[in-house]
Amino acid sequence: MDLDFSDEQEMLRRSAREFVKRYIPKPFVKEMEDDPIGFTDDIWKQMVQLGWPAWVVPEEYGGVGGSFTDIMVLLEEMGNGCLPSPFFSTVILGALPIIDAGNEQQKQQYLPAIASGAAYHLHPALSRHHCISDHAHHPRHAILPPFTDLIPHPLS
Repeated sequence: MDLDFSDEQEMLRRSAREFVKRYIPKPFVKEMEDDPIGFTDDIWKQMVQLGWPAWVVPEEYGGVGGSFTDIMVLLEEMGNGCLPSPFFSTVILGALPIIDAGNEQQKQQYLPAIASGAAYHLHPALSRHHCISDHAHHPRHAILPPFTDLIPHPLS
């Protein structure tokens, strides 16, 4: 059994490592600890441009169709740099359960929005600032029940 990463996974690792090194300095991470949202739109937009939210979403729903191992490579590099973002809650807690257990209507409704970065998921258990109540003043709006904390993201 070959447990080495593929060339594509190594490229993904290098890209993620460079992204974190370039855009996520330690002072920024500290700043985000006190931010009511905990990340910036600019960082999320850059992650979307790199295709990260789409990586595990199947191609028929606008994603890349990558593997869980690919996501593990990304998460490892994000963790090394303490990258503050809604990636984990959006992809791992949002997209993967829909991919594995969602019906076709749910997949068509949620996965393209997640893959394109047009929506992200802020899980209250992962945030000191519970998403819905603390974001009422923010221009984002909670939508898409039953994921009442899936937030449309203005990428335009």
